[in-house]
Amino acid sequence: MFRYGFRVVALAAVVFIGYSNFPLTASNSASDTPRQSVGANPKYAALAAEVGAQSASCMVVQEGKTIVGEWYWGDRTPQTLSEGFSTMKSVTATLIGIAQTQKKLNIDQKASDFIKEWKGTASESITIRQLLSMTSGRREVLNGNPLADNELIAINIGQETTPGSEWRYTNTTLQVLETVLERAVGGSVKSFAKENLLTPLGMKSKFSEDGGSNMFMFAFWETSCRDLAKLVQLYLQNGKWNNKQILSAEFVNDART
Repeated sequence: MFRYGFRVVALAAVVFIGYSNFPLTASNSASDTPRQSVGANPKYAALAAEVGAQSASCMVVQEGKTIVGEWYWGDRTPQTLSEGFSTMKSVTATLIGIAQTQKKLNIDQKASDFIKEWKGTASESITIRQLLSMTSGRREVLNGNPLADNELIAINIGQETTPGSEWRYTNTTLQVLETVLERAVGGSVKSFAKENLLTPLGMKSKFSEDGGSNMFMFAFWETSCRDLAKLVQLYLQNGKWNNKQILSAEFVNDART
């Protein structure tokens, strides 16, 4: 169980998806024109007014296989990228799931299989699942200093409580997963994410790096409502996109429960 990260998408993004067949492909999601075929539907009009009053960037309403309404405020368009904040945590969990689907790791194995620096320490028994579910017991210090080597800090900050003994919201443990992924896939996490998630789904989102050239794993990415909707839709389709199993159904079910 590590569903927290997937709740973040629903809470931090103003994306409303009614059904499970997402219509946007890499070819037609590039349109800069909002879709507004809902007419004067009072339900959607009320939702749009409420969201607009809160200065949100956009709202997407989908019915069946078609986006029936999008609303953007100010100078924003469907292609405008905005700070995605903690929705990045959901992306990180998804990348871990993709790596597991490709048999490069298993979320129930010890993170120290990849983070050799933890061997012989109080953190040696921490599993990847515990890092995902924020139950690792690691200290929390990160605020995302763009000039610092956040990965080095996250790995070396130390243990505070027994692994698995309690839940605590954290950015630090999510950042540690950059090292896990990098060593598991044998290369750049950013390249892995582009090849296995962004490109297949036609997402235009952009990742950020810190002063140590580490990809931020807990925040600081730029995304759009359409891209967030695609991420959610990947799970609604049990990890399959264009007939390709990007995430195993087992991982998707694990993330939901």
